[in-house]
Amino acid sequence: MEIFEHPACGIVEFRLLGPVEARSDGRRLDLGHLRERLLLAVLLVAGGHAVSTERLIDRMWDENPPGTCRDLVHSYLNKLRRHVGGDGGMLPRHDGGYRAVVDRRQVDLHRFHDLVESARELDRNAGREAGIEAVRLYRAALAQWPAEAVGTQGGEPLAGLPGRWAANYRHTLREEHRSTLIACLGAELRCGEHDRLIPELAHLVGVDPPDEQIACMLMLAYYRAGRRAEALQTYQIVRQRLVDEIGSDPGPGLVRLHQQILDEDDALHLPPDQTGANMTTPDDHAGDNGTETLAADAVRLIAEAVRAGRTGEAGSGPRSELVERVRVRLSDDRADEAALAWVERNPGDSEMLERLRRVIMAYLVRDDSFAVEVRRLVRPEPKAESTGRGVTINAKTIKNAQVFNEKVEVTGDLRIGNS
Repeated sequence: MEIFEHPACGIVEFRLLGPVEARSDGRRLDLGHLRERLLLAVLLVAGGHAVSTERLIDRMWDENPPGTCRDLVHSYLNKLRRHVGGDGGMLPRHDGGYRAVVDRRQVDLHRFHDLVESARELDRNAGREAGIEAVRLYRAALAQWPAEAVGTQGGEPLAGLPGRWAANYRHTLREEHRSTLIACLGAELRCGEHDRLIPELAHLVGVDPPDEQIACMLMLAYYRAGRRAEALQTYQIVRQRLVDEIGSDPGPGLVRLHQQILDEDDALHLPPDQTGANMTTPDDHAGDNGTETLAADAVRLIAEAVRAGRTGEAGSGPRSELVERVRVRLSDDRADEAALAWVERNPGDSEMLERLRRVIMAYLVRDDSFAVEVRRLVRPEPKAESTGRGVTINAKTIKNAQVFNEKVEVTGDLRIGNS
């Protein structure tokens, strides 16, 4: 399916995993009132399949549609077409109903589902490498959700939309978010990432209503990290919360794990080769200011290169070379490549720029040769230009190790010293 573009703003991204929104070039498009957004959400959820007028009416008004409901559906669709632009090709009539002709990559919900499907397929395979890749895809899927969707509750997808259909689907999406988060955490534990996961798991246990699966993971992570006392303490805390907040005792899984920890059961340990030494994520290196700054500078230059290309100013300089180098490095990974593609379509979208920054930072951390190339393109060494009278250098800094064998004429705001 072709990418849908707003005639004035460019590529449109639709969001359903929080408030229903449409954004283009970093700007939010007006989608009208709640009923119009509800109608758009129903069509986008259908993923390009036709939705009959009768089903639209049922999902918009439950059992109490107004007598003019068919006219209202037609009116809302016309308004939506004006809101998103175009000649109506995005919301055509089809087989007695309507459908949204939008590429799946333009809808956060469908990106989430596609990434989860790919992750689960890898997660079914044995082996640490497949597990690491599954975790990366799970994390990419969870990143489609707004920042407010913390913990296992999944925030509020389809936020504010009225009616039974929206409420039921909101509940379904929250459950999908929870199951994806638990699958991701489980895969990371199997990859030997217990030490790194402890802060996240402890936070999840603390902020959400008691979740026994999360509690089991935290206890297991503590135990594998050699913190048996904290694992046992976690059980007591969660057990008391279950009694106080829900009025129930711990389930059999939590009780069994508690007993295994008391017994120091060897079955709780990972095989010797399942270590976490080779697995990294952007957040692992959040304190590395040099890497963070380099990634941020790279994204800024990529956005500048995209804008220059649109105005006919692009050339073969470092900015264009940087875009191509990043594209090649990300080409083997669908989710990461998509982050670059979205910035190329929407260089003004701050959320897309942040997503690409995190992707690039992850590669900078684990790929030294890529980091060297990016640094070369982002921060090129000052170049010397011959003037006939010696060498003219236009630069703010000359490193001590740089040597010139001719008379040097200096221009610009120059500082000589250690960089």
